[in-house]
Amino acid sequence: MMRILATAVISSLLIGGTALPASAQIECGASMSNKANVTPSAKCLVEKASLTNAPVGTNAAKAAASNPLTSVTRSQAFVANYRKATTKGSPTLILLHGSGGNETSLMDLAAKVAPGSALLGIRGRVVQDGINRWYKRVTPTTFDQDDIRSEANAFAKFMTTAQKDYGIDLNNAIYLGYSNGANLLAALSFLHPDLVQRAALLRPMMVLKTLPDVNLAKDSILAVAGKNDATYGSFAPGLADALRGKGAEVVGKTVELGHLLGDADVSAVKTWLASLQEEQQAPAATTLAASAE
Repeated sequence: MMRILATAVISSLLIGGTALPASAQIECGASMSNKANVTPSAKCLVEKASLTNAPVGTNAAKAAASNPLTSVTRSQAFVANYRKATTKGSPTLILLHGSGGNETSLMDLAAKVAPGSALLGIRGRVVQDGINRWYKRVTPTTFDQDDIRSEANAFAKFMTTAQKDYGIDLNNAIYLGYSNGANLLAALSFLHPDLVQRAALLRPMMVLKTLPDVNLAKDSILAVAGKNDATYGSFAPGLADALRGKGAEVVGKTVELGHLLGDADVSAVKTWLASLQEEQQAPAATTLAASAE
């Protein structure tokens, strides 16, 4: 039943929009051609279709009220998957999946973005109507504010332990999040500014209604929106402006895709990572040149 429903949803998502070939499409960070990931991908696609076709504004609130979510559970601990670096000195990429994904969903994409880097994939603790999430949602574009803060605090606490357990240098870590995971990272930037300072946010939006008074001058953020992402694409610029308003350096980019991820996202993140590396190397080169004189 799930396979039939997933096929129907995939067809409805791709009709009338710009999409990559099936072999290159990624939803929840998992390749749709990977049969091992059929179940989580199907869950995410089913949820995404319901979001894409949902009414907006007042109608969305009415729809949510008439169709209340029936099941929300929460794990006591985060589930993580760690893969050691194969290239010495490379950064650690910390991966936060989209709705319906898991701790391995973004591994393939991250390996393309930063070959040889250590990868730490983490699964959100919330399961809402059978779908893995990072915090509870109310409507497609509104979210439980208390739950966002609670899960952000739990994640920050987890990372203090994870850096010891896996030997991660958080000063050399880069966060990569997709959709729901990108939104938690954005929230963490405001709520725990010392934790997330370099992050690539794929298909993000602002989820916090009120922001703390913080200084994000040390932050470097990439925000990648999908031009054909009908539900969430228009929200990315507002998030970028909010981050810049707190002092962050934000690179905003729009790719010719919808909510699904593809090769254009890999290229965007690789280019951004290369620019970060150049910035890090510039002070060292200046110091060497000065000493040579």
